[in-house]
Amino acid sequence: ENGQTERAIRRFWDPLVKAALNIDSEQASTSVACFLFRRGLFGDPDAFDVGSFTSDLSDSISPALRRTLARTGVEVRTSLPVTGLFREEGRVAGVMTREGLLTASSVVLCTPIAATARLLTGAEASVASHEVAARLARLGNTALIGIHAFHEGPVLPSGIPFVTCCDEPLIQMLFDRTGELDEQNREGLPGHWISVAVSYADPYLDWDDELMRTEYERVVYAAFPDAPTITEFHVIRVKRATTALTVGSQRLRPDPSDAGEGVILGGDWLDIDWPSTMEGATRAGLSAAATILGHRGDSLMRGWQHDDDWPDWPEPPRRGAEGWREW
Repeated sequence: ENGQTERAIRRFWDPLVKAALNIDSEQASTSVACFLFRRGLFGDPDAFDVGSFTSDLSDSISPALRRTLARTGVEVRTSLPVTGLFREEGRVAGVMTREGLLTASSVVLCTPIAATARLLTGAEASVASHEVAARLARLGNTALIGIHAFHEGPVLPSGIPFVTCCDEPLIQMLFDRTGELDEQNREGLPGHWISVAVSYADPYLDWDDELMRTEYERVVYAAFPDAPTITEFHVIRVKRATTALTVGSQRLRPDPSDAGEGVILGGDWLDIDWPSTMEGATRAGLSAAATILGHRGDSLMRGWQHDDDWPDWPEPPRRGAEGWREW
């Protein structure tokens, strides 16, 4: 329809939908897909620019973020799962952890769908809280699979960080991540690191590692016959990776205050138009922050929408601007 051939859909539109929405285009929410195309592809002259991290993503973002949080007095606790919400006089006043109770004036839930639904239910939870949990359960998740192969030498041509594999449902893209390995984090890992991010991996969750490797070798050696031998091969399966933005799913996505009881919702499953991407997670977090600040009387945050500019934030980098390639 609309002048798009099956080949154009298969080679252009479907890979975009799979990469961003983590679902097949035939099952995807039309409203979210259209938003993605309008905003992500046609919203700016530079929108079609494609970037790829050449260093570890956590190493690129986490140190500066941790320093900023520390300067503002924020304490970050890792490896401390929340086991329940503490309710007092009809409001959530803290969270329960295996180390005990942490009280709080505000509680923001940015947890995955299944964990959020569990935390919002229980004998003491409100009707509104149960309703949000039911909507999230209906929303559900789709899977991702990460394939990691270590070769004796380079696979992709020099200066090419990634390639797209047309008409390949499993081995969709090849990323050369060797640059992320330095002497500190290599930890004995050999050779050159090629990774494959399998979007909408649900149909392949029951494939064993041997079958995955056979398919990987078929695609890689057909495209790059001189690719060096594989020395190690690993597969990571994440069954509940991203929000399942299927047809009709948009009406299930809650607003930050929908759960009531003083709980603020902030996961990327919020009703923010964006799919489960870095941008979506950031916008959802800003929506939660704006909701809290609005409740506390901040006039700038009253009526703030997820696509509004955040006060005092710098302009996003533009092609050719100083430092536009740097984090």
